[in-house]
Amino acid sequence: MEAMFALDFVSLLLSKHTPRQAEMSMSAYLKQVAPLGSLNSEIVNPPPKPESAARDTKNVSRGWRLQNFNSAASKLLDSATRLEAEVASETRYWDEVLAVKEKGWKVSRLPRERQALGARDTVYEEELFHELVREARILGSQGVTTRQNLVQFPVSEEQEVLLDLIDSDQISPENDVVSSNEHAVVADALAHAIRILLAYAHRQNLRRRTQLPTPLTPKRRQTPEYQLLRPVMAYLQHSSHVRWLESLLNDINQILKSAGITCDFTATPFSSLSLRRTISGLPKVEALVQEFLLPYESTFSAQLVTPQSSFRVKVRTNVTTPPLGTHYEISVNMPQYPDVRPPNRIGLQDEAASILTHFVLLDILTAITHTKGSSVKGIKQETGHLLTWQAAYPHNGELLALSSTGQHKKMKVSLSRHELTVRVYSVRGIDGFGKPAVDKTPAMRSQTWKCDGTPDQPNLMDFIAEVSKE
Repeated sequence: MEAMFALDFVSLLLSKHTPRQAEMSMSAYLKQVAPLGSLNSEIVNPPPKPESAARDTKNVSRGWRLQNFNSAASKLLDSATRLEAEVASETRYWDEVLAVKEKGWKVSRLPRERQALGARDTVYEEELFHELVREARILGSQGVTTRQNLVQFPVSEEQEVLLDLIDSDQISPENDVVSSNEHAVVADALAHAIRILLAYAHRQNLRRRTQLPTPLTPKRRQTPEYQLLRPVMAYLQHSSHVRWLESLLNDINQILKSAGITCDFTATPFSSLSLRRTISGLPKVEALVQEFLLPYESTFSAQLVTPQSSFRVKVRTNVTTPPLGTHYEISVNMPQYPDVRPPNRIGLQDEAASILTHFVLLDILTAITHTKGSSVKGIKQETGHLLTWQAAYPHNGELLALSSTGQHKKMKVSLSRHELTVRVYSVRGIDGFGKPAVDKTPAMRSQTWKCDGTPDQPNLMDFIAEVSKE
């Protein structure tokens, strides 16, 4: 409201000299109550200022000018000092550059710092680390982390890899000390691998440039990240999983051998690699590198105790396309348990170990139930008055033997990668739910077989024959 009154006042004042322009900004009410030009203004000479006020103004002006002059002089002196230091530093820098060049070193601009010169021929290493960091940014979901000059990613729970960019002058004797020769071999192989992969990426870029260009589009084409870290991560992770699975199967095999059971375990690590494969129109070196850019596969198979019982494990690792990571594909052939089927894809080592040991356990139970029937590979057959064991709850490792005298027995079999344990209990009868009623007393007999194998202990079938006597 006050703004409208002020506008009307100014418009009415201007209407004395420019009525048309002033009328356009007047309100309708003002036009009705006050005619145009009814308000005028005149210039009135102000009273003269006293001499003391003029002298104060002059002193203040002189003070401001002096202060500004002093400030400008201080800034100029500081700039001169800083410029002198920069000139001295620049002179020293160029003297060092000339000294390095006189010793025969090649001097060039750094790829990421165009304003600086490098005293070493490290353009390839600079580009390599730049591409590693560029690729690491899209691998955060797979545990890859980056810092200023460091790329870090895990291989397993016990091992991780660190890629660090340092100057050759910063290498100290302490940095050459490694914890084991195995780690040194892995580090050297990794360093050679990422350099070969970068050279392969350069070849692919050159091949794309020699081909006919694609049609132009308004959308800018993004340059894809080079595959440097991903093949290395896939190889190391796959190798770690393969070694773990080999160790698991070897432990189980040693346990079965100590129990007098023979099983055939076969391992084919990196079965997907074919170093003799050739691709038409592609150099042999590039075809060899392409083998390591594909998903890795290893196969494991086992012929179990009972005839026609076997399982097969395929370990697959992929870090380029989904599904990412390492997965276990297990297939099983057990005629005694046709409904038993493992999951399609297993991603955890503990889950894979549990499934494999469970299959071996089921096969051992089947072998125990066949001790008086058909022949079982690697098992000594017993004859005489022996109880017949039946699988009561096979998935729990429980067997039951019924006797005509009423002295029933129950057997509990458990298997892990560390030991095979068999416990036998006496059973008073069968309860209303069809389950054996076990005595509260401890197990009648118990036997454990481990990887190391204890001498002078009975094998599994001898122990079964002993506890099967009525």
